[in-house]
Amino acid sequence: MESANRVSGGRARPLPQVGTALKAFHRGRTRSAVIVATAEFTSGRGVLTGGRAYLSLSAAGTAITGYPVNGWLFWHPIDTAAQTSEHDAIA
Repeated sequence: MESANRVSGGRARPLPQVGTALKAFHRGRTRSAVIVATAEFTSGRGVLTGGRAYLSLSAAGTAITGYPVNGWLFWHPIDTAAQTSEHDAIA
């Protein structure tokens, strides 16, 4: 059921790279998630939060809030300056 990761026009919007740490604020609490590699989904990636992997950012956000959310607006990267690419790590 990969339709949860679609945008208008029917094109899938890929998840951020594996290892990307995310945070969200909901009802006065900070929630966290991370993009993980998983064979559970055909895309090979999922959003891990609360001990469970979700297909999309929106599905993970909906699990937290209990109502539909736009995951691309709900989640925010944690300290993107500290996240380096493999190229940066080698240089």
